[in-house]
Amino acid sequence: MSVLKEIYDEQFCVGQPKTLEYLTIRQKNFARFWDEVEKQLGSDFLDKNFEDLSKQEEMENYHYFRQGFRLGVSLMTELLQ
Repeated sequence: MSVLKEIYDEQFCVGQPKTLEYLTIRQKNFARFWDEVEKQLGSDFLDKNFEDLSKQEEMENYHYFRQGFRLGVSLMTELLQ
């Protein structure tokens, strides 16, 4: 299936938005949640969890970049055919 066909058929998916508005809302919601977690489970648990989340987000961001790059290359290749 071509990339243009995937887009047309709504089968192409990039992932979560990374706009400032989205990230602000996400941070606000997470802050409330993590404040309560820290009260219940302690800061050591929270520090380890944030470290793991940071690694996870780094992997996700690379995945999104790679998918976007592949999409761009695929679209250029298709246009040249």
